[in-house]
Amino acid sequence: MQRESNAGQIYRSSDNGASFVSPTSALSCSADWAYSGSLWMAVGTNGAAPQMKTSPDLSTWTTVNTSFFTSTVIAAAEYVPGTGLWVIGGTGGLMAYSPDATTWTLGSVSGLGTNYIQAITYGYI
Repeated sequence: MQRESNAGQIYRSSDNGASFVSPTSALSCSADWAYSGSLWMAVGTNGAAPQMKTSPDLSTWTTVNTSFFTSTVIAAAEYVPGTGLWVIGGTGGLMAYSPDATTWTLGSVSGLGTNYIQAITYGYI
């Protein structure tokens, strides 16, 4: 189990949430995080540019190039099982998807204006 603080720190629990230890830093990435079963992703902003980092173990973080994302904030992230795709969203209705959390295809959601995509979820109807 993991828990995130507003300072971008992710705490781990090995006892089903009774206690949290070993804070790890995903600095500038405190907006949202997601897990694929083998890779963690943390997203956010440094105030001027979007930030994204990935980690296989919550200890070692790799910064992902976000120059493709023209918004200043990546506010939401999700991994969608069954499709094998990562999806991120941010300001101005911008969104992007990736099969590997490295190579991204940019898109947008019309009608949002300057509003954020603040959450992404998936499900079956």
